[in-house]
Amino acid sequence: MSQKEQTQIINRLTAMWAFNEAALGGILHAFHIPLTGLLVGGFASLFISLIFRFSEDRKAVLRATLIVLIIKFLVSPHTPLLAYFSVAFQGIVGYLIFSRKIPFAFSAVSLAVISSVFSSVQKIFFLTVMFGENFWTAINIYAKFVLKQFFNSEFNLNISLLIISLYLTIHLLGGIFFGILAVRFNKKKDKLMAEVSSMQISSDIESGIETAGSGRRRKMKHIMNIMIALFLVSGLVLTLIYSESSENSTIFMIMIIRSIIVFTLWLFLSKRVIYPMLKKYAEKSKKKYAAEIESMLCLFPSFRQQVKHNIIRVKKEKGIRAIWMFINLTIAGMLFHNISEIRE
Repeated sequence: MSQKEQTQIINRLTAMWAFNEAALGGILHAFHIPLTGLLVGGFASLFISLIFRFSEDRKAVLRATLIVLIIKFLVSPHTPLLAYFSVAFQGIVGYLIFSRKIPFAFSAVSLAVISSVFSSVQKIFFLTVMFGENFWTAINIYAKFVLKQFFNSEFNLNISLLIISLYLTIHLLGGIFFGILAVRFNKKKDKLMAEVSSMQISSDIESGIETAGSGRRRKMKHIMNIMIALFLVSGLVLTLIYSESSENSTIFMIMIIRSIIVFTLWLFLSKRVIYPMLKKYAEKSKKKYAAEIESMLCLFPSFRQQVKHNIIRVKKEKGIRAIWMFINLTIAGMLFHNISEIRE
């Protein structure tokens, strides 16, 4: 592989990572696929692994991380701050963990597992900071209340611990899956490159990064998230209000007051301090990487077309084979299709 092709592939991998962060979440939500955060983070670790594999230079990972953060901010400026932190964390861990002296398979699986577990811990930490430990106590009380209504007996279960353990386990297994996927893709890349070269993809590509429909879906997602949150909070409120223990009512009041204070403080800091700083830095850095960012954004519509094409292509397959086939063909198509036409 020539130096030019290597540079083109690294640039395209960076664009795929940016597409994953800025647009894949909306696509997954449109297909009602659960655990979107796990999937987006898993694919990010895969792209980071491949960036190092093709470049054999850890600095390429840091450079790609910065460009992805800039594109993410430009395309989705209202993305929660924790999402930017996750991207930066993955890039830094990738830089620290990859080395020519360490086997690629070990590094790829380690990065995927660390990223996935960190994502789950981050969400648990956020809920704890927002509502305090009383949030988990309230869940336990609510679970006992519901179980008592159905079985008419007391259950001494720490349901919050079970939920956290299950959540962490799912993300751990997901990390292992994406790590293995990175290793397998690396081994099969030559075969997949040949397959992609023989594929004919329709040139009728949708224009623009976002459509009106995707905007409406985003609004509907926010509305649904609010409704689900209200439903859960209502359940906790009713349980605590009708509880015989006055201590439970105190727990509820402390939790609500704490969440209001933390949320207000976070909203003020993010809008008045953090977002303006990010915007200023993104605009400044954009000039340095203007050519790369423009060429990568131009690839987004073709990436969408690859996703649509391969969904149709794997419809005849079933089960895990369909999933493996879709992921491999989509990534290979995005990476190798018309590779000589990519602008550096």
